[in-house]
Amino acid sequence: MSLPPLEKDLPPEIRAELSPMALLSAEQLLEVSRKSLDRERESRLESLANLQKKQPLSDAESAELDELVQQAQRVMLRRAEARRLLALRGHPIPTGLAASA
Repeated sequence: MSLPPLEKDLPPEIRAELSPMALLSAEQLLEVSRKSLDRERESRLESLANLQKKQPLSDAESAELDELVQQAQRVMLRRAEARRLLALRGHPIPTGLAASA
């Protein structure tokens, strides 16, 4: 089976991370499609984002926020790719709340 290529505008490191997902089973893709940041990182991300609205962040806090945002974006990209692959294989697209990683 030939799958449509990943978006051309994705950075090479993201494409390299997502490409192997095509080899995952439907069960594995379902698991990936339900993942999210763990509660601790999600809470810290929220905390730093709220703090940033009130005052400038320190360099360390700003770097931490950037890292957490990147992690959250990668989780969302993996979830989206898992759902895309499931849909291409004819499986229903999962809905509902995500499980923490």
